[in-house]
Amino acid sequence: MYHRNNRSARQNTEFVTKSIEDLVQIVRFDLKSGYFHLDICSQQQTFLGFQWEGQFYCYTVLAFGITTGPYIFTKCLRPLVKFWRENGIKIVLYLDDGFGMSPDENTCNEQSSFVKRSLIDAGFLINEEKSVFKPVTELEWLGIVWNSKEYKLSITQRRVDDLISSLNVILAKFPYVTARSLAQVVGRIISMTPVIGNVARIMSKFCYMEIESRIGWDIPITGYKPVEVLSELKFWLENVTMINYRKFRSLQ
Repeated sequence: MYHRNNRSARQNTEFVTKSIEDLVQIVRFDLKSGYFHLDICSQQQTFLGFQWEGQFYCYTVLAFGITTGPYIFTKCLRPLVKFWRENGIKIVLYLDDGFGMSPDENTCNEQSSFVKRSLIDAGFLINEEKSVFKPVTELEWLGIVWNSKEYKLSITQRRVDDLISSLNVILAKFPYVTARSLAQVVGRIISMTPVIGNVARIMSKFCYMEIESRIGWDIPITGYKPVEVLSELKFWLENVTMINYRKFRSLQ
């Protein structure tokens, strides 16, 4: 139900915040159609078959939507991450999104070229439009803006605007809102946890209770704690922009 709220993403976020050094240079890369790089052996393709309009089809590559897909893809790329780190490169990978860190611009240029070359040598197609191989001190990764010069994180403005828009919609209809629409709002809030911290869960607990007491996803909520739920929704509308900020190191 919730967007990108998983252990792997949190671990990568924490690794980056602990690894960033003074005035560090950062880069990112994105793989084009990541799953399609992994071929399925012909003997196993029948297990990834589906029927559509009377025809039966089989995936010949790793398919989107498979529960174990992220785990398989991550395991297949782990040797590359190990290889990079053994060569002194601080880098993390979340599915097909990579994030690298270097102490200075020259080192960053050398290491980013090394990473890019090894990806190509390994047979991966790089999404050049979404990749940043030139050293910078601020970029977006996993929906978060990373600023290594000011040592701060923030949720992208696009995601903040989406939350505010959905809050306005649900508040205009309150209390005649469905559990599904409330869950979508709470999901957006929880996905911001890496930046805004535990307040995401603390100030959505009554919304959670309301969702859990639902009769059905598309039926109006029961009004278990209407005053508290309304208060939480108003809190986010009034404060999400102000608390969209996290320092991960003190300026000297």
